[in-house]
Amino acid sequence: MPNNAAWDTATTVPADRAAQAVSLNVAARALAVAPAPVTGGIVIPANRTIPTVARAGGGVIGNYTGAVPTAAPEFTLSAASNSISANITNPNGAESYEVRVDSGVTRIGRIASNLTASTSYDFQIRGVNEFGASAWSAIQTISTAAAGNAVASTPVERQFKHDVNAVGGLVGGTAQNDSGYIDGKPVFSDGAWGSTFSDEYQIDGQNVLRLSVNQGSTGRGLGGLVQPSIDGVFQLQKGDEFWVKTKIRFPSNSWQWNSGRNKFFRNLVKTAVGDNVGYIDLYIDGNQSLSEKQVWWIFEGNQSWTAPSDVVIFPDTNHVVEMYIKLDDVSGPNGGSAKQRVWVDGNLIIDGDKRTLNNADDYIFLHGLFYYYGNDTAPADLHIYAKDFIVQSELPSSFDANGYPFIGV
Repeated sequence: MPNNAAWDTATTVPADRAAQAVSLNVAARALAVAPAPVTGGIVIPANRTIPTVARAGGGVIGNYTGAVPTAAPEFTLSAASNSISANITNPNGAESYEVRVDSGVTRIGRIASNLTASTSYDFQIRGVNEFGASAWSAIQTISTAAAGNAVASTPVERQFKHDVNAVGGLVGGTAQNDSGYIDGKPVFSDGAWGSTFSDEYQIDGQNVLRLSVNQGSTGRGLGGLVQPSIDGVFQLQKGDEFWVKTKIRFPSNSWQWNSGRNKFFRNLVKTAVGDNVGYIDLYIDGNQSLSEKQVWWIFEGNQSWTAPSDVVIFPDTNHVVEMYIKLDDVSGPNGGSAKQRVWVDGNLIIDGDKRTLNNADDYIFLHGLFYYYGNDTAPADLHIYAKDFIVQSELPSSFDANGYPFIGV
């Protein structure tokens, strides 16, 4: 249903929709109305019309009735150095939100950004649905954090940092056998046998790890899987956070036009009894031009996607890609702490708060650098190249332009 402020019975139907059939099924009655023909568009049959819609504090849209949110949403606040976020505890009928600080410009969403560090702000929020907006909430006053100020969420016993390429790898050697060991176990799991060290390309003047998918494969790229959760010691869980980063290069033939999703960061979520929930992934969207791409985020366990508005990845170009995850089975809008952020070349392109677990006792089983060629068969033997795959749950020492902690470029 379009979200128009009001509809009239004299409705113009766009010409480019002329090929579509119109059928308005009004139960138990026929409306004997003969509107004038619509020039260049669809001629509405003489015995049909489109109902008038009125909504001012409620009303009717088509055959649907409803009202604006009954009150402003209930919420708590959290602040970074340059932003304030509302964490919704009771939406009071809202489907989306608008915020403002110091009674200034209205901003769509729950976050007021581009603020000044160490500054006090009067924050308000209102709920919005298809019928209108609630009143503004009472003012809550909160100060933004000092620049570069952050507190680790992951307990010390589950904090780690692994820089995989720090252990090296000879040209022609496999990631599985020649990447060294962490805590007495191979850095890469046995899923990495299709990845080899290569001098075909260089990143920062050094050789790279080549991840491959074979021609005719139905989608399973043979990548390197890092499993720092060794013997359950580092099983990240609800409330924990982690960062993954790599320097990566996509040759132009690595994303031949396909209808799938070319995944390269994969973080496996499991239930408390060890069943697979799904992966938290970053992937290159396949349904775009061959010259430029977007990086999308997905949690497969919830079939929830997030895409940036800008193109950020280009073929035959070295990029630095980083992802941050805060683990929670409750999304930000529902009062949880779930968070996902993605940076490309140091620029924040995704800042979301969708849930990252399905159940409160789910956990992260492994972190992977993985090449998965969409849902189509690969048209040739294809490769992507990576260097410096870093996985860590300890708090990084660097901060982005927004004051968020990240590993950095």
